[in-house]
Amino acid sequence: TRDSTFDGTNSGATVSQTGKLGSAWSFDGTNDSVDLGSASKWVGKEDLSFSLWLNLDSATNDWTVPFQIGDAENPRIALTMDYYNSGGLMYYKMSEGSGNNYAQGSASAPAKGSWTHIVGVMDGSTSDIQLYVDGSSVSTTVTGTPTGTPSNLAGNGYLGNSMYGSTSYWTNGLMDQLVFYDTALTPSDVTALYNSGSGDSTPDTTGMIAHYDFEQTGSTLENQVFSSAPYTTNISGSLDEFFINSDTLSASEISGIAS
Repeated sequence: TRDSTFDGTNSGATVSQTGKLGSAWSFDGTNDSVDLGSASKWVGKEDLSFSLWLNLDSATNDWTVPFQIGDAENPRIALTMDYYNSGGLMYYKMSEGSGNNYAQGSASAPAKGSWTHIVGVMDGSTSDIQLYVDGSSVSTTVTGTPTGTPSNLAGNGYLGNSMYGSTSYWTNGLMDQLVFYDTALTPSDVTALYNSGSGDSTPDTTGMIAHYDFEQTGSTLENQVFSSAPYTTNISGSLDEFFINSDTLSASEISGIAS
């Protein structure tokens, strides 16, 4: 069964756009977003990694927030990018508390105007955050001591903006193949996801908690993570003359068995 608890509700994003792999959704930088539902689902995870193909409009000239979990500046989980200041950075934030009580990893903001693969890895066991761009690790400065996802997240999660304050830092561009894991991805995992620049539409499901492929054309962004269907291990009753035959039985043979 598909885990629909991580489904998102589209609010304005344009579907069925040419993506990195199949279709992408386009965000207009003004008021398009996807509501991912309650942020409480993301609480209590020691590790959290994401993988995203992003194609930002070359005209982007402000702060941009492709995704944020939580509806405040602190606490939140977020990917933010600074295209407002010269030499701006991107940040993978694990903010807990208020003010400057936060942890984050920062690295140079990626180029605009073309598809870029971005991965962020938060390893709570080692209090580390590492960012990758196009399959390679990039110099990442870690501030604070990340030990897991914030314990006091409130509100909902969103794609396309930050959803707090008067300026929500809307995303102007295309998104495709966004995946979240509750594990710390390894460099070899990142290499597989980047796949020599071709991407991977069927990524490894180990530790996967959400996978958005943006192939949907309606108002719901469907999580592509499936859990095993319930099954019965005990059958009550009796069984007689059970056999397996490797050949195809004829109608007369089947009739003989039935009689």
